[in-house]
Amino acid sequence: MEIRPSQKDGIQIECTYEIDYTKNPIWLDIILRTKGEQNKIVIMKGIVRFITDTKIEYRVNYHGNHFKNFDFNDKENTMVFDKVAK
Repeated sequence: MEIRPSQKDGIQIECTYEIDYTKNPIWLDIILRTKGEQNKIVIMKGIVRFITDTKIEYRVNYHGNHFKNFDFNDKENTMVFDKVAK
């Protein structure tokens, strides 16, 4: 996956992830780095749960450790993703 923040600065960002199914809730970390470099720019530490076969909930901590659980009221750090058919 490649994210291009803007056309004018020409910076390309690579995005990878690490997932740990042995944790409860499941840990899903998203790692961003400048394309072609090994140094990590940001690690977004998150937890994920499957709501349905086509929907997941992802709660991410941008500044620290993984959250221990899901909080329905935490709209700032929680995202819900729906699978989109092509």
